[in-house]
Amino acid sequence: RLEISDFEGLQQGLDLLKSFKLDYIKLSPALFDDIDHDHGKQNRLTYISNVVAQHQIKMLASCIEDPRQLVSLCRFGIDLFQGYMIQAPSKVMNYEFSTEM
Repeated sequence: RLEISDFEGLQQGLDLLKSFKLDYIKLSPALFDDIDHDHGKQNRLTYISNVVAQHQIKMLASCIEDPRQLVSLCRFGIDLFQGYMIQAPSKVMNYEFSTEM
């Protein structure tokens, strides 16, 4: 599997998508910090989502710290998430996936 980390969607990074058969891109947290209010970042993330979908690449967002951020990023087609909102770093997955709140 091949991944690019800290992907920000700049032209150089987008050119790499055409040059390599990537499986994943790990988005830079700077790309979605304050995504709810920053229309420029929303537009950039929408564009990135469209491009990676054409190349069948999965997107991963790290540093997810609150539910609002997680919900916002789901709207952009992010496939995978990492961060303290889900679980602090650990060797074992210990998260309650209950639907009850």
